Amino acid sequence: MADMATRLPQNAPGKFYVDDTCIYCDLCVETAPTVYAEHRESGNAYVLRQPQTPEEIRLAMKAVESCPAEPIGADGDQLPVRQGFRLILQRLFRNDRNA
Repeated sequence: MADMATRLPQNAPGKFYVDDTCIYCDLCVETAPTVYAEHRESGNAYVLRQPQTPEEIRLAMKAVESCPAEPIGADGDQLPVRQGFRLILQRLFRNDRNA
C-alpha cells in the first residue's frame, strides 16, 4: 500500500502519487500515459500530472489497482491525521467562544 510519507518529490501535487517503493515495471505508464511517466534518474514512475477527465481518472485508478508493488496512492488530497485533529479542535474551541 502506498505511503504519503514516502511519496516521490517528482509527483505533481494532488490526489495521485507514487512512493519510493516503486520498482518501475512500466504498467502504470502503459495504462495511463497522460498521468504517469518514468523518472529515469531514480528508476521509478511518478505522477506527471493529475488526471483531469473521467477517462484519465478511470485509467489512473486502474493503474493503482493493477500495480504489483502497490506504490501508487490515490489519497494524496487527505489531511494528515494530526493536522485534521488540530483543525477540528480549533473549530470546536472557536465555536465555544462565540456561543
